[in-house]
Amino acid sequence: MLPSNMDKPKINPRQMVKEGRASELYNLICATGYIPSTENFSDFCQSLLSGFALLGCGEPGAGKTVFTDALYEACNLDYYTVAGRDELRQEELLCAWDKDEQESFMREARFLSDLLPEAERAHSLENARNERWTRRFLILGEVAAAYSKAQESESPTLLRLDEADKFGAAIEDALLSPLATGKIYVERLKTGFVGCTNPEFLPIVITTSNDSRHELSLPFRDRHLHT
Repeated sequence: MLPSNMDKPKINPRQMVKEGRASELYNLICATGYIPSTENFSDFCQSLLSGFALLGCGEPGAGKTVFTDALYEACNLDYYTVAGRDELRQEELLCAWDKDEQESFMREARFLSDLLPEAERAHSLENARNERWTRRFLILGEVAAAYSKAQESESPTLLRLDEADKFGAAIEDALLSPLATGKIYVERLKTGFVGCTNPEFLPIVITTSNDSRHELSLPFRDRHLHT
């Protein structure tokens, strides 16, 4: 993750477009030194208005990646990125339980419960068993972190899913829920999911594809506007 500059204000591109200030946003991006085509910029603005992610397809060197970099520089948003590759695992994008921390926590809980009166031990252990399935023991991947950060800071984050044609079907399927709802459902998590529930602050997602490995699945493509 590339953090925003704490000494500079964050700019919400979605809010600017909704307020009819798209030309202002365009000038901010151009000030970084990158000049997006008017057609691609128009598609991007439409994705912001619709709430859909933007899918940019094209040959390597077409400017798909640099557009997101310029947006990061122009708007000073927290910037998360995932690059497609053969060995990419779902946990790197979404989340996984920290089993070592959970086991360490339970060992300490058992030790402390043994110090309690016998009548209180069972209740203490039950509380500990429930506690180990809370957010504190969950390791967030890059995608989950982008959605979670947006929820916590009440400001959009920027998320680039780079070379999605290298993700594979399982990864594409795992991304359908966050792209559609902003939520990542986690088995056994007490709150049920992590993510962003406010549509105004959802991550601004830009997916790129070189179409060099395989065609993206229809459900995955349908979560995007295309450019």
